Amino acid sequence: MRFPGFIALSALLASLSAPGFGQSSDEALFDSPEAGVATESASSTTDVAGKFLGTDMKTALYGEFHAQATALWASSLRADSDPELSQSLFLDLGLTARPDQDVRIGAKGTWSYNPVAATGDFHVSEAFADFQGGNLAYFRVGRQFISWGKGLYYSPADVLSLSSIDPTDLGAVREGPISLKASLESGAAGSYQAVISTEGATSGSEVTFSAQGTWLLAGTEFSIGGFYQPSQDKSPRLFSTTGFKLFDLNCYTESLLLWGNDQQRLADDGNGGLVVAANDGSLLTQETIGFSFSKDDAEKRWKVNAAGQYYYNGTGAADPSFYRDRPLALMGLLRQGELAAGKLRGYCTHYIAGTLGLSKIGGSTFSLACSGLASLSEGSWRASPRLSWVASPDLTLARISHQ
Repeated sequence: MRFPGFIALSALLASLSAPGFGQSSDEALFDSPEAGVATESASSTTDVAGKFLGTDMKTALYGEFHAQATALWASSLRADSDPELSQSLFLDLGLTARPDQDVRIGAKGTWSYNPVAATGDFHVSEAFADFQGGNLAYFRVGRQFISWGKGLYYSPADVLSLSSIDPTDLGAVREGPISLKASLESGAAGSYQAVISTEGATSGSEVTFSAQGTWLLAGTEFSIGGFYQPSQDKSPRLFSTTGFKLFDLNCYTESLLLWGNDQQRLADDGNGGLVVAANDGSLLTQETIGFSFSKDDAEKRWKVNAAGQYYYNGTGAADPSFYRDRPLALMGLLRQGELAAGKLRGYCTHYIAGTLGLSKIGGSTFSLACSGLASLSEGSWRASPRLSWVASPDLTLARISHQ
């Protein structure tokens, strides 16, 4: 088992952080913030309505319309080929309702439209109910997005999301599991969450159990958590995160320890072919460190955003060239059913990613950014400039107050 030493590095960087720094909320790099819907922030353990459910008795419908165009250059493209270009329009919709003082209902969905293919789709990503339990705890049941990690491009501690972050589209909506979540806030003693998820479960052994605790110490936020599934279709894992301020940078680290590899890896069969390597259940690690930075013009004419991240993937293949240089052998394993589709993700070991962007251009909601990511193990890379526009951020489409 290889340990790059991020835990020691995290402690060193945390010791340099400025006192009084709480948890930073990493802004969307293209400056398209959440539209005030009743959904939990990806970097917060507290409820978006304030202390638990709040006191505002209302039913509200929120919306946010986005338009964006993205070009793609990649090492896999020929030098004389044109970059790929994609266009998308989408409308985020969120609903909150308070039928009772101690109950709140929330839902979030996205309508997306491809103007080139002239096709549209509507997808509900969250639908849940919140219940307050005394003065310390509240409960959320239903489909909900729960992200315990801090990474912008790669997040080992994000153990509950049904899909991993797409580094080429950080604003893409990701779906959370059907689950029951209990949240306990105890002030200086920290905050705690426990989650029981039945997503995709057809037997009791497929139910998953996870928990996280978060504490603020000397200006640095620390969290520790774990995940367990009795059937072990997904490997047991423990994780930790830190968030801290270093000069003007919002920095973070994540560490994950897991027993066995959820992904399938390939090995040489000795005859020029490939075989699926045995999963021996050994201890593996994933580590990441990153930063984000933003600065507003004093006259609100623009805002600069920058971010960078390094990711060590201890579950990656020892030799990633198998995946690139032997496509026929790879297709043979897929046809024979020995290799499951979707089980080859993240087969490299070392990744880097970053973004430089300019938002609020001229005081508008236009944003221009360029993101890049590379596999240091494979020597491949991708670069994506993107132009985005948001119509009426935080638009309230309807609001009904009631007693």
